[in-house]
Amino acid sequence: MRKTIITVLMACATVFQTYAQDEAFGWLGRENNPVYSAMSGASMVSSSDISYAAFHNPAAMPYSSDKFGIGASYCLAAKPEFDKGFISAGAGFRIGKRVGLSVAANYNIGAEYEQMDEFGNNTGSFRTSSMLFAAGIGVKAIDMLSFGVNFKYALERLQPEDNPGAFASDIYALFKWKGLGVAAGVANLGTKVRDASGASYSLPASGRVGVGYADEVAARHFVEANLDADCYFSGAFSAAAGVQYGWNDLLFVRAGYRYATGTCVLPSSASAGLGVKFFGVKIDAAYFYIPSISQSRISVGISYSL
Repeated sequence: MRKTIITVLMACATVFQTYAQDEAFGWLGRENNPVYSAMSGASMVSSSDISYAAFHNPAAMPYSSDKFGIGASYCLAAKPEFDKGFISAGAGFRIGKRVGLSVAANYNIGAEYEQMDEFGNNTGSFRTSSMLFAAGIGVKAIDMLSFGVNFKYALERLQPEDNPGAFASDIYALFKWKGLGVAAGVANLGTKVRDASGASYSLPASGRVGVGYADEVAARHFVEANLDADCYFSGAFSAAAGVQYGWNDLLFVRAGYRYATGTCVLPSSASAGLGVKFFGVKIDAAYFYIPSISQSRISVGISYSL
């Protein structure tokens, strides 16, 4: 029977954090949009970018000034010996003033390792990976209140014979009044994940709250400030604060910080980023530093909106 090298290492110690604290797919809570990566993921009430709404709060889409947004991004990994980075793409559509639809996908490029048979012969290499597919809908019930739901499917490939998958969903409510927003919901409610041995693990589900403010100051200045908090069902806690300044809808500067308890699937981190927009095309870059592992990541993306 075929055996693999470093299976335990790949299953337990990689940045996928697959089975830590009896939870699977810890990367589900990671930020895939470089705009919000630069704000440490603080985005629950934000409607400034709907390209990746299926990864965020889809209830924000009906409040967006954009009718359509599409984007793609790439993130360089913190530990390239285990994780080669990830690619994300998404699109959001606002239909009238009350409905928004979104789709998004994420592909994580894992490490490659050699496989051996029972006689110690090399039978080739295998690259680990994980994928996420999501679709969301947001509906404005009244002018100041909207609701949103995401439907997601996640899959990991750790061994040729071990490809666990799970279905999950997010449910959100968002209150908007002028520039102020308050949001609440639950994220990553879903099925159990079973490994090759038959053991089952929970997804990193959490109760979420967020508050933020965004508005134009004078004619050419846009400011946004968000604060999000996650109370994970596992007992962990995290909070993220992020700010964004835009000048003339042309140049953007962003920064943020995330605090997380030691058992959280996402570690504490600090972030910063820049963006430039021209004729609807926007190029964004984010840098974030993870003190617990003394590593940094760089995320870059391109998007278009109208």
